[in-house]
Amino acid sequence: MAGDPIDTFTIIYELNQKVAEFRRMLACPFNSASSEIWDGKHFYGFQSNVLDRIHWRERSCGISICVEAEQWEHIREVFAEAFGRPEYARVWLRLQVERGGGR
Repeated sequence: MAGDPIDTFTIIYELNQKVAEFRRMLACPFNSASSEIWDGKHFYGFQSNVLDRIHWRERSCGISICVEAEQWEHIREVFAEAFGRPEYARVWLRLQVERGGGR
């Protein structure tokens, strides 16, 4: 049922887990000199040595994204700026405390 507190909790908890893992994946040192692969619960990612591209996929829906290494760096910068904002930090901390997620 829409608006059910259990459904809302589940959605927030799952989203929190995905955001936490995405943040960790953004910190992954993908580069053509490494063979680093991200193989997490929610995401899978790697760098193609052939075209110097980063590939990642969200597992539950199968959406795959491929970007050039330079674009990946821009994505990292944008998310680092967003995650560094005080209002985001407050919400993130609150979710971690209340829901036990984001580890």
